[in-house]
Amino acid sequence: MNTNHKTVSVVIPYFKSSETIERAVNSVLEQTVQPKEIIIVNDFSNTPEDDNKLAELSKIELVKVVSLKENVGCGNARNNALSIASGDYIAFLDSDDSWTKEKLEVQLKVMETTDAYFSAHQSAQFEGYVPSDETHFSIKRLHLIPILLKNIIPVRSVMMKNDGQYAFKHRMRYVEDLMLWGEILGDHQKGVFINKVMCFSYKEDFGESGLTANLRKMHEGVLFVFRSLYRDKKINRPTFLLVTGFENLKYQIRKVRVWQRRRFKK
Repeated sequence: MNTNHKTVSVVIPYFKSSETIERAVNSVLEQTVQPKEIIIVNDFSNTPEDDNKLAELSKIELVKVVSLKENVGCGNARNNALSIASGDYIAFLDSDDSWTKEKLEVQLKVMETTDAYFSAHQSAQFEGYVPSDETHFSIKRLHLIPILLKNIIPVRSVMMKNDGQYAFKHRMRYVEDLMLWGEILGDHQKGVFINKVMCFSYKEDFGESGLTANLRKMHEGVLFVFRSLYRDKKINRPTFLLVTGFENLKYQIRKVRVWQRRRFKK
């Protein structure tokens, strides 16, 4: 299938990421199907080092750099890019992550053939990833309740239609991604998951630097998502009670895991 008639805007929020941003941008530039644009939103890094790095990247033809006058968090930084993105689709990538070379080509074909509103795919930690020669992969439909029980959708894997219907919740700094997926699936939009690794993370999911370091605030954010979806009638009361109870259990398990990891590193 020829996917060239559909275009993609790549959105990258940036905050003091001068050491990793080139890796992220290069992984986009090396795609087998090129995006229409790469929008980097500087979330008020406010250092000469970051200014110089972004000025250097802005010389690349596809790259647009938007600089904010205050720090607003990843979700709101992405929203600034959404407001100016001109592609048919939006693909999200964080400044410390990267993609495989065929990511856009494969995901565009899936979006077109399934007529999905949004799609996601498998991610791996780069250091532990073992490449596979398998060229075939399966696709499954995404449903709301399983995602609320276990969010298998990393932001770096998501592509969605650019029709202005959805954005990240204003001023939300924790699990803003889960809120967006919940709103989309709660509205019965079609989402699909591609069982193929096409992006990489370079840190542990919980307990290291970045927003994932604060488990308590993430936990509170997840509970806020559940209350919001219940209030907006996107989930019913039994579902609300189920996912809330399960999240409380997961929170206790995560605390133990982080404690064990730190103890054995000493």
